[in-house]
Amino acid sequence: MEISNFRLVSMEPAIPGAAVTIAFFNAAITPELTIANMKLRRKPDGDLKIEAPRAFGEPAALMRRGLVNRIHAAAVAAYKGMCIDRFSN
Repeated sequence: MEISNFRLVSMEPAIPGAAVTIAFFNAAITPELTIANMKLRRKPDGDLKIEAPRAFGEPAALMRRGLVNRIHAAAVAAYKGMCIDRFSN
């Protein structure tokens, strides 16, 4: 799995106390399948979660827990690496 096009954003939650989107990214699951514009969000308790893109108000991709866990781990690693790179220079 490869995480690409990782873009940090700074967005305020639409609803106070709701999760905040901190990054968008693409997740290449196989050479033939990439899920574009996934979100990495910070929950009010500080934990990070991922969300699939949406179409017509519904998730555009449905994933089993094992795949979600692998994408989450890769996205969090990319986020932490990007934060370290940004502040270490």
